[in-house]
Amino acid sequence: MKSSVAPPPGQRLGALLAAWVMMIFGTSALVAYFGLSPRQNARGGGFLSSVWGIADEMGPAVKLLLIVVFAAAVTLGGRVGAGTTARRYAINTGLGVCAMLFTLLIIPARLSRGFGVGLTGARLDPAVLPVYIAGAVLGAIVYTRSMTSPGTTAR
Repeated sequence: MKSSVAPPPGQRLGALLAAWVMMIFGTSALVAYFGLSPRQNARGGGFLSSVWGIADEMGPAVKLLLIVVFAAAVTLGGRVGAGTTARRYAINTGLGVCAMLFTLLIIPARLSRGFGVGLTGARLDPAVLPVYIAGAVLGAIVYTRSMTSPGTTAR
């Protein structure tokens, strides 16, 4: 039997913020680690400086669109049915990947500074796409973990 207890006020917003941070900075860390940003080498400084610089380079439209699409997706996904915790992780991970792909596909090139086509010149560059998908998966995991507590877990 499914049980669903509403999360405490603010938990959803905090979970979305944590997911957004992971999607932006997790992806930036992977881009820096694999040396995929052409601007990264011109910066100097250490790894954390590179991560911050890559995240900072991302246009604000990218950051906003990504979290709005993800928030809408997990809201609709939550209405479909919660189920077990494992199912929540699976659904939210799929929705996170869809939100990332949608953002990569829909964001205009002029607004995608430092992201997708604005980073590599190609909308779905196969060299960088796995990094974006990994960032989306990490963000969705953080969101689901933030929303899963003893009071909100369906068993």
